Amino acid sequence: MKTHIKVIVINGKPGSGKDTFVNNIIIAHSSCTAISTIDQELIAAKTLGWDGKKDDAGRGLLYNLKKAKTEYNKKHNCPMDKYVIDRIQWAQSKNFKNLFVHCREPEEIKKMVQTIDDCVTVLIRNERTDNKSTSNPSDKNVDDYPYDYIIHNDNGLEDFYRSSMHFANVVLT
Repeated sequence: MKTHIKVIVINGKPGSGKDTFVNNIIIAHSSCTAISTIDQELIAAKTLGWDGKKDDAGRGLLYNLKKAKTEYNKKHNCPMDKYVIDRIQWAQSKNFKNLFVHCREPEEIKKMVQTIDDCVTVLIRNERTDNKSTSNPSDKNVDDYPYDYIIHNDNGLEDFYRSSMHFANVVLT
């Protein structure tokens, strides 16, 4: 997929600092925006009565909704998530230069990297969350991909902010 935007796929265990990392960069760089591959599932889950808590039950519901969408896309020969394709096109139409895509599933990350011509991957590591048990495969399989960048979030918010800005200076267009 030929794009005029850099796609940065971001992943990490629950609580590792993914949102903080992306928000640090978006605040400092107006050329950036962000989505999640489960944006639609979040809306569907709330429509179904989900209370918004990302406890084991909530994460399980989101996982199952995402799994159903992925299976549907496979059966219809979609190279990758249609929502992500639509959001890339939207971001380009709004003149964003960089799009962060939160994605947990290694097989979905691989599809994005293979399909999008300017795509990099980032894993956020945090020693406080790396060894916590997780309740669904999306959270358990975070480490099952060879990421382009690994950012450590182990030394406080100021250090993490500096790491965010360094990444932005090196990687963003």
